[in-house]
Amino acid sequence: MNFPSQNATRLANLSGPDFMVLYVSLFVVAGVALWILLRRLDTTGRLPPIPVPAEPDPYEVAYLSGAVPGVLQVAMVELVERGLLEAKGTRVQRAPMAPSPEGLGVLLRAILESMGPGVEATALLVVGRRSDLYRRVASECMKHHDRWLELGCFNPTSATKRAWQVTLCAIALLLVVAVPWMARGSSGAAILSDPIPLLVVWLIGSFALLVIRGATLTRLSKQGRRLLSELRGKFVASRAGRSPDERAAWDPAILMSLALFGASRFARTSHGKYDTLLTPSSD
Repeated sequence: MNFPSQNATRLANLSGPDFMVLYVSLFVVAGVALWILLRRLDTTGRLPPIPVPAEPDPYEVAYLSGAVPGVLQVAMVELVERGLLEAKGTRVQRAPMAPSPEGLGVLLRAILESMGPGVEATALLVVGRRSDLYRRVASECMKHHDRWLELGCFNPTSATKRAWQVTLCAIALLLVVAVPWMARGSSGAAILSDPIPLLVVWLIGSFALLVIRGATLTRLSKQGRRLLSELRGKFVASRAGRSPDERAAWDPAILMSLALFGASRFARTSHGKYDTLLTPSSD
């Protein structure tokens, strides 16, 4: 017996509303199955916890929490704190009475050399991957990437690739399921003869599956999220009982606070200029 042909015929003979109910149900089942499968691709939850370093490097933590843009934020704030850059609202520029930049590392020097007269800080933070600044910073961050990857804090490329393959296969299969009914419907034999509503359902369902893919298997693995949570907990405990201005800083200077919590941490403190500087304008 030709079971695929019979099943295709049954699908094609369903009325429009009945097929819509079936099709939405298939997307729900596919979404749950995809979520379970993607969670199993991240196996780092079974690894022993990473000991929290006594004196974490703010640049390593910034890369863990925010990748290259996070490192750029920390570097820009360090340059302002050193007096090499001057923050004015949402703009940053070379300080007129800046000290000598001698002794700066490759990362800080790359950002300083990218400065023009009054540059929007957020424009530097969203530089394209093909820009010279991004390539230089990313190259300097590879040591952080390799360290965190070795410790299991990032999901490997193989898992990410497999996740995309599974997600796209699910989307393609659900389109194949709809084809026999759309062919039948377009002939006018079905109650809901217009295939457009079904295509809309497929597009919405496909978008939902892509959202599940993006939210389930993230750049940070379970191990990475656990370590970041422990680092934040250590920070909060170390600043307990201090004033808001004191809580905004953690040696060296304020860089660790920025690396762990982002610029919003500085709102309504004496370091509030960094919240203004590093937060994109809503205008």
